[in-house]
Amino acid sequence: MSTTHDRLTSTDRLLACAICERTILLGEEPLRFSHQARSRTVCRLCASEARADGWVEEGRPAPPPVAAHRESVLERLRRRKATPEIDPNDPIRAPHGLGTADDLARATTMLISVETFNASPYRGTVSGISKSLGKARVSVVAFGGRRPGAAITIVWDLSWYRYLVEPGGVPAVRLDERGDSLAELAPRWRDWNAITLEDGSIRLDIRPPARPSA
Repeated sequence: MSTTHDRLTSTDRLLACAICERTILLGEEPLRFSHQARSRTVCRLCASEARADGWVEEGRPAPPPVAAHRESVLERLRRRKATPEIDPNDPIRAPHGLGTADDLARATTMLISVETFNASPYRGTVSGISKSLGKARVSVVAFGGRRPGAAITIVWDLSWYRYLVEPGGVPAVRLDERGDSLAELAPRWRDWNAITLEDGSIRLDIRPPARPSA
């Protein structure tokens, strides 16, 4: 009789993590959680995120309910807008930072998209992978036209993941594509304009354009 901690073998059907949507690898030990009256498979990298969101690991007693308010991305953005703090060295918010209004609008979209990603369970996935593969290179590309959001591509030497982020969408973040080689990525996804931090969150690293010398 199998248990929730049995390793996958070649005879098992392919399973995907219910949080990061990553395919569970052969030999990996997935966990089983109950959420909304359904049993869900979760990889070990996302287990802490599942517990933080109130998912109950099968075979363990349910934790007591905790009344806690988790501030949403939109709430943080509204609070930030209510008390703006403009750093003259910040290339995104400073008036002189990125030049044109289109540049500023694109940078703002990228910033909100990064905030949305950082509030998602995928941040835990990035943190877990980084512990094994090291720091990643990150490309944040804003969608064109009036479509809000951005594509965030996170690249390590042995694998890469691309997420589509649409703030306010359902879901707001979803895994779009993944691969194993940098050669698979088109040049548009290699604009390394962000970095990953130890907790798996992303920080934009946009530099203002050079000013012409007098």
